Amino acid sequence: MKIQDIKIEKFADTSRWVLLDRMSNKQQVVLKLGHINPEVSMDPDKAESFKVIKEEQKGNVVETTISVGVKTLKGKMSDFYEGMLGLIEMGLLPTYTVKDIHLLREQVNSVVHEDHDYWADISIIDYKDKGSASQALENLSTQFTKGISNVPIPGAPDGMTIKEALENPLIREAAGEHGISEKEMDEMIDKLNKATVQMKKDIKEVNMKYEIGQYDKHPCVFLYPPLSTKTEKKKEKTKRGKEIKRADGSVIKINASGGIDTIVDFPPDAFKKENLPIDGRILQAIQVDRYIVSGGLLTTLNCMPSGKSFCQSLTKSKTVTETTHEDGMKYITHWIIPLNSTLEEEGYMNREEVYIMTEKLLAILS
Repeated sequence: MKIQDIKIEKFADTSRWVLLDRMSNKQQVVLKLGHINPEVSMDPDKAESFKVIKEEQKGNVVETTISVGVKTLKGKMSDFYEGMLGLIEMGLLPTYTVKDIHLLREQVNSVVHEDHDYWADISIIDYKDKGSASQALENLSTQFTKGISNVPIPGAPDGMTIKEALENPLIREAAGEHGISEKEMDEMIDKLNKATVQMKKDIKEVNMKYEIGQYDKHPCVFLYPPLSTKTEKKKEKTKRGKEIKRADGSVIKINASGGIDTIVDFPPDAFKKENLPIDGRILQAIQVDRYIVSGGLLTTLNCMPSGKSFCQSLTKSKTVTETTHEDGMKYITHWIIPLNSTLEEEGYMNREEVYIMTEKLLAILS
């Protein structure tokens, strides 16, 4: 198969992902993907915290509909632009014009669209034979400990390293025919040696390591970042409240604790955090026969939260009605409360989604 013919539709859900760019040559293809931010589909009225959507008074009865709001995870860039435009209209950004913001929005969208919440690339390199691909994978795991000048060149005879290639008389002779002098070759070797020393020093200081491992049945490279020694301080709960004024001047008081409004029913493990990355390691590259797959999508696999993780629904809600009597008045309050949901259900990027995409891509190459 030709890796240049791989289509995003074969391994990604195109209702959640779009292809932003494709770069390729005879040996490699790089796909740049954008994940669609599910928050763009929210009802803005129901999403806003404690917004009075409707209010009506008939005699001594006041009926009010209020949105509790959605605790979103990403936020929308469109809100940023609209906020900037609002500040300009109020005269609070005298150095900017409406035209400036529209131009900024257009320029940024041409690179990273405001409807996306994540951007990832996938690189696939065809090394033509399994042996060369295996050597390339090994180089990824050892280049920081051996140094760039001492890693073998994939496909080169007898495991020839970059430094050995630059010292080889035949290669030097061929380089001379292309106008590269002996002095220039020696300077290249000197720079490689210095880079090697610096690379080894840097990786030792940050206490990271790369190792060959197994992803399902495929050889791969994992990065083991340094273990964190920081302990997260438990935040003390603070009592606070929220007041909403009705049209008749009366006030609705909402008690809250620790930043979580008591009117909303969260599941008991709603805010439980996972230990990430999973297994304390980050996937860097996978070998499938003669191919090496790498890129940002793979590195997110062990770092993404599970799709089963809690979040509030962006589109579904329930109404809870409260009736109170005060000073001869009857107050009927309809609270619009988002339903409990999960990252997967709402369309947020999650670990299981990336796993399925990776599996499908590897199956194409197998």
